[in-house]
Amino acid sequence: MSEECLLYGCIEGPNAVLLWKGQIWRELWKRNVQSIQALPDSDQSPPLTRWMFCVPTPDRYQDLYRVQAIPFAASVNHMSDLWPEWLDKFEGLLRRLYWQAAHVRLSIELHGEFQYLWKADPSPYRQWREEPLAPVGTWTFSGGPREFSS
Repeated sequence: MSEECLLYGCIEGPNAVLLWKGQIWRELWKRNVQSIQALPDSDQSPPLTRWMFCVPTPDRYQDLYRVQAIPFAASVNHMSDLWPEWLDKFEGLLRRLYWQAAHVRLSIELHGEFQYLWKADPSPYRQWREEPLAPVGTWTFSGGPREFSS
């Protein structure tokens, strides 16, 4: 028996205004693009692949406004069984990115709809104005369950 699951969301990258210097913002943007591009083309279930994400290249930043938005989505079978493992993979990706918040929505046919939120803690902007630049390593988490009963 299958279980239709849809997950989607957005990672909010650095805000150009809060960084004050455009070259830092562009560098963080590029590093985020590289981290997404380094994801595998295919992945064991539950998948976390580069094809789930849509990231504009940094040379197009002038067409966008302030925040690097990294949207993603996937349709997955039996995500309720795989959710803890997917969260581990997603949080592993967050540890390699420069971001301020990440939002995930999960719709599971047999369980309902859930929202999840990660917020960088503390705010990484002071750190990003200094060398060396480091990805976000700590955050607060809130939202739906981290695992589902079968």
